[in-house]
Amino acid sequence: MHAAYSTDGYDVALLPVEERPVLRGVIGEAAEALVYRYGAMTRAPFYRQLDQPLVVWTDRFTQQSVTLDPVDVAPLVELTVANELDVVLFAESLPHGYAVSLLALLSRARGLMSSAAWTDVQRIL
Repeated sequence: MHAAYSTDGYDVALLPVEERPVLRGVIGEAAEALVYRYGAMTRAPFYRQLDQPLVVWTDRFTQQSVTLDPVDVAPLVELTVANELDVVLFAESLPHGYAVSLLALLSRARGLMSSAAWTDVQRIL
């Protein structure tokens, strides 16, 4: 469900963004807001900032930006960990160096993820 509206770099959507009320009705307002924030984020700029105290999040659909504190960044990091580890485990092939780059990225974000997520990162990567 985390990629219901697609994600930056993967344009397959289960629902168009205009149907946010449909998903909100199924999973609730807070969960849908997180799904939207994850799907709408511009990944590269977001990822470059993960070791900063505040992160500027930009909506790829509207181009609007907001500054997030760690409390708001942490759930996006958790979804990133889950999504990327799923890719590593189940993709038929990955670009050379993908796992090494991913480990470097997630290591920089270590302070924003749960112990369980970090354990999975270490185990899989």
